[in-house]
Amino acid sequence: GLRLAQVPHQERFAEARGLPYLERRSPSGPIRGSILVVDDAPDVLLVLEEEIRRRFPELEINSTVNPVEVGFLIARYDPDIVFLDISMPVVGGVEICASVRKILDENPIHVASITAYSADDALAKKFINAGGEKIFSKPPNWHEIEAYMKLCIDS
Repeated sequence: GLRLAQVPHQERFAEARGLPYLERRSPSGPIRGSILVVDDAPDVLLVLEEEIRRRFPELEINSTVNPVEVGFLIARYDPDIVFLDISMPVVGGVEICASVRKILDENPIHVASITAYSADDALAKKFINAGGEKIFSKPPNWHEIEAYMKLCIDS
């Protein structure tokens, strides 16, 4: 299943970097896990956050439109699932996924893509070869995403 928040670890991480520590809670109570959503389109990001929050209110959701922030956000929030857009400026989802897998090989993290390029077989193959688990199309099929998230939560 998803790991419970490791408060002492996170407090030490934040303190060592001079960051404020914020207790992880959701409107429905204790956090059961954390999701990171990355998309360079703010309107798309907002929809993704709202749909995930509606289906999984017990999960902490963090997001960014800046793919350069992903490493910091993974270190800060220790997400259980990362959703990436594949095509973003500066650094794309394939490169981010490969970096995450290289750095966090001992810390299992689920990485999937929600992208308009899901029909691009070459790009999809690159993402899967980089360590991505699943590619969802835009506009998203929320039944598929919800099923994937439940599998991740129950694993």
